[in-house]
Amino acid sequence: MASTAPGRNGPCNSGISTALEIPNPWTDLLAEKARLRNLYICANMLEKDPEWPGRFFNTSFIIDPQGEIILKHWKHNHNAFLLPYTSPCDVYDEFVRVATVAKPFSRWWIPRWADSEF
Repeated sequence: MASTAPGRNGPCNSGISTALEIPNPWTDLLAEKARLRNLYICANMLEKDPEWPGRFFNTSFIIDPQGEIILKHWKHNHNAFLLPYTSPCDVYDEFVRVATVAKPFSRWWIPRWADSEF
């Protein structure tokens, strides 16, 4: 029987099996490009986090010109019927954070389509 994400009705085995921990070889490749080009890179992937076993997240992240991941954002679950990933709303009592990062010239956040509706 397929496992289900807590609070969701759909199977999550396929999402967990394709999700990666961040950082990983793909983020390392992006970090190398950010350093070479001296720029910020924003990207997205399905993430599994060992601190949250049995869950996976739809995660956007920013890599700075030094190749460091400076911000991660877990998308709010707007399309759980398609892919039952975990969102901050699902684990709010356990997980509270400010989804911004301070930079010398401004404060950033990662806007995601539909997240502003929640």
